[in-house]
Amino acid sequence: MAITKNPGRQWPLVAKVSFGFADFVGQSGVPLAAIDLPVGASVLDASITITEVFNSATTDLLEMAGSGITVGGADNGSSLGTYVTSTLNSTAVAVATTVTIEWTGVGAIPTTGAGFGMVEYIMDGKANEVVPA
Repeated sequence: MAITKNPGRQWPLVAKVSFGFADFVGQSGVPLAAIDLPVGASVLDASITITEVFNSATTDLLEMAGSGITVGGADNGSSLGTYVTSTLNSTAVAVATTVTIEWTGVGAIPTTGAGFGMVEYIMDGKANEVVPA
């Protein structure tokens, strides 16, 4: 028996959300809703990029989670850079899912800090183009 080829092709979708230190004031350790993923989304990649360092007195930990995504690392908010997915489950989402971003700070509340989170995904059953026969 032969495999039925699928000529449909789609390009990935990217959801991006910006955040700053003011979004997290009084919210240390609280996951905040950041990106909604629709039913049928299969996550390809996720990342957090710090564009301005957070300046808590001791540590700034930023994490993104949801739909099998885990992004983050110890004190990643204290240096510029991009932190990519450390855990990823690319199974299609069965129900609409919200990806969260959480800041956990130790020491003084930051007065600087900014970045963005991104999730790249494709949709089951979608095709933007068809490969010519």
